[in-house]
Amino acid sequence: MSTYLSKREKQIGAAIAVFTLAGFLFTWLPFLVSANSHKVPKSVHPLEYLLVGVAMVLGALAGVLFSRRLIGGALFMLLAFGPWGSSIILGFPALAFGAFTAFKRDPRTMAARREEAERKREERQQAKATAKTTTKGGKSLPAPSKRYTPPASTRRRSKKNN
Repeated sequence: MSTYLSKREKQIGAAIAVFTLAGFLFTWLPFLVSANSHKVPKSVHPLEYLLVGVAMVLGALAGVLFSRRLIGGALFMLLAFGPWGSSIILGFPALAFGAFTAFKRDPRTMAARREEAERKREERQQAKATAKTTTKGGKSLPAPSKRYTPPASTRRRSKKNN
């Protein structure tokens, strides 16, 4: 399986990172402009939220462009849960791309696994077939008779009939 992203997937990841960066700017720039913001906690300045969001976007972008599929996908999924404030819905494209990227499997690898499982299943069936036709001593069993009728099961008589 290819553990690296294709060129097209990297382009899509970069576009989603740019969209996410625009989302952070859209979310936190109005709070930086207005001095009397009531929605932001007094202990943290909106600039800090903006800087954390930008750092997360840059980290996720670097993960997609320069590292493996699983790491890039995980970083994008973490980006979706960044400091969004009340605009959490803007992180959903990053979450969707991260999940798609991290859990995508190569079709050729999956087909090879299916063929291997089918081959093992056939080997087990052949082993069962040879085990049924031979005894422990290695002698072959006779073919079952078509005219054989198993004995009727005897029911226990009740005490009333005795």
